[in-house]
Amino acid sequence: MGNDGGSIPKRRELVKNAARAPTTFELKATALESLAHAWAHCALSREPFDVDTLVSDWRGRLYNYEAIFKGLMPSDEPVDVTPMSLGIKSLRDVARLKVSKNGDK
Repeated sequence: MGNDGGSIPKRRELVKNAARAPTTFELKATALESLAHAWAHCALSREPFDVDTLVSDWRGRLYNYEAIFKGLMPSDEPVDVTPMSLGIKSLRDVARLKVSKNGDK
């Protein structure tokens, strides 16, 4: 091979930007983003919360009740995350939450 006019790139041409550690600002932004996602989406189904059927486990993680219920039912289809893998063995392991806006009682 050879004599085709091609060039062999040097390492510095392939690695344009050196790897760097993330800045404090980037770390805080990533943490804020994941926290906002945890407060807005179910940890099991990754769907937005239904405020009427919100439940929590002993760790304080929030879930949709339907997602817990469907996860505990026997199923043939494979699932990435199950309630058992999160430490929830029955519906007694979660507590229903009553959510109200400021001013509502």
